[in-house]
Amino acid sequence: MKELLENLQSYIQANIDLAKLEVNEKIDTTTKKATIWGLVAVFAVLTILFLFITIALIVGNLLASTVSGFGLIALLFLILTVICIYVLKRKSKN
Repeated sequence: MKELLENLQSYIQANIDLAKLEVNEKIDTTTKKATIWGLVAVFAVLTILFLFITIALIVGNLLASTVSGFGLIALLFLILTVICIYVLKRKSKN
């Protein structure tokens, strides 16, 4: 009977250890995925930033005023921000 009890305890401990390993594996996988997606997000933001700087320079060149080019792009972002706020407020009411 004592041997059966020891086997049961060993079995339970093995299951606990297996559960811990599985949780650690999921944490590692999730951390790796989050790191990769974080890097992708940083590069995407940088790409968009440089894209809009380029567009602002082109518009500024067309208007013969760099300040006007950046001003128009800033105005575009302001309009987009206002639209996003309006949409979010409208959705939050529903």
